[in-house]
Amino acid sequence: MIEGLEERVDAALAAAVAYAAYVLMAEGALRRGRDQYSLLAWGFTFSALFWAVVQPWWSFAWDEVTGSASLLGRIDAVSLPVPLLLGYVVILGTVVPFIFLFTALPYVPATRVTILAMLEPVLAAVIAYAWLGEELTGTQIAGAILVLVGVLAKGQPPRTPSVVETPPAEIALGPATSGPTVVLDDQLALKLVALAKVPVAASTPNEKPMALPAMVALSEFPEN
Repeated sequence: MIEGLEERVDAALAAAVAYAAYVLMAEGALRRGRDQYSLLAWGFTFSALFWAVVQPWWSFAWDEVTGSASLLGRIDAVSLPVPLLLGYVVILGTVVPFIFLFTALPYVPATRVTILAMLEPVLAAVIAYAWLGEELTGTQIAGAILVLVGVLAKGQPPRTPSVVETPPAEIALGPATSGPTVVLDDQLALKLVALAKVPVAASTPNEKPMALPAMVALSEFPEN
């Protein structure tokens, strides 16, 4: 067994549990009316306090922040200031993705959001291969394929049954054989809820009229 593998697996599982709990709690808070920006601010604040205890700020290598760093890999000759790279990690690598995540949660279930987020390590592996020249083993490629299959299988929205279009319903005020007739489209006719039974005129002479519940004042509809 690889030395330290068990500890790394434990840390990975703990990170997965913490991330799942974080997303579920965020979904609940957003659905209760909290806006995503204040929620992100509280999340980043508690995260900063946690890491300030685990890895105190004074232990950070501040002298490395003032220099420049190579972009490595296929663009090793290009160097950028470290503060600019740190700004990219903070803003485009952390803040913006979490804003997108929290903006989606009120509209998309947390389970689907987290499944789609699993595309991140797959894309990171592809970028590492194309940019840094890293090699992907057969096991890594198989894992990436499994992740893509899972995203395609579970990340799709549920299918809704197709609606068959039917001609507008003719509603007769009173007996189906006499009285003024009101023509409603299908969607409006389906929204009527029972307060009174109103016979619906048959579309052909051989069909029998059927009763349709009505909730709205039929006097509001134009008469033929």
